[in-house]
Amino acid sequence: MLTLFSRYPLGGDAEDLACDDSKGFGLLAIAYFGTIIVVGALILPTMLIGVVAINFEQATAKFENELSDKVSTHHVDRSQDQSHFSRVFCRCVSVQ
Repeated sequence: MLTLFSRYPLGGDAEDLACDDSKGFGLLAIAYFGTIIVVGALILPTMLIGVVAINFEQATAKFENELSDKVSTHHVDRSQDQSHFSRVFCRCVSVQ
């Protein structure tokens, strides 16, 4: 019977893949995982918060610029409306 662990796709038995001469690198492993923890837990969230804050600041500035443009445009239209109103009012008064 062929099981998952008895044969491998390239041929050979599981015993062929056994590691007989393993050496641990404890200090290197500690440094590697320590670095991953520091980068993953401290630096990446800080960068994410910084990017979100910068984008929020840019969106706020864009909104304020658009709002000031609309306000300045509205004042121009309002002055034109007042001059048009005064011309129409003068014509109405002069007709009576």
